[in-house]
Amino acid sequence: MARPPSSEQVQVNFRMPADLKARIEAAAEANNRTTTAELVATLEEKYPAPADPMSEVMDKILDFMMDLSPGERSRFMSDLPHRMERFSPDEQKVFAAIFRAAKSVADESDDDTP
Repeated sequence: MARPPSSEQVQVNFRMPADLKARIEAAAEANNRTTTAELVATLEEKYPAPADPMSEVMDKILDFMMDLSPGERSRFMSDLPHRMERFSPDEQKVFAAIFRAAKSVADESDDDTP
């Protein structure tokens, strides 16, 4: 994991049992990390950052497009303006761009398949 700039880091001081500190230090040595890096890695694993909802939506759209045949993708894209009538013009532009990108990736994947 890349370390954030020091301006985005905070210093935390707290007490812990000596045996826990020893276990953390042993784990840090085994993982070839500093004690601080071991603590951060453990906390990141236990408390992961929330997933980016837009990224999840884009992954689902890409999966959807990959599951379609090239012909189905083309028909879907032709019908897309009609499907998006209920959205605002700005939303339509965003959705259309996302679907075009997903279609492009899926089409390239088809081209790479022997």
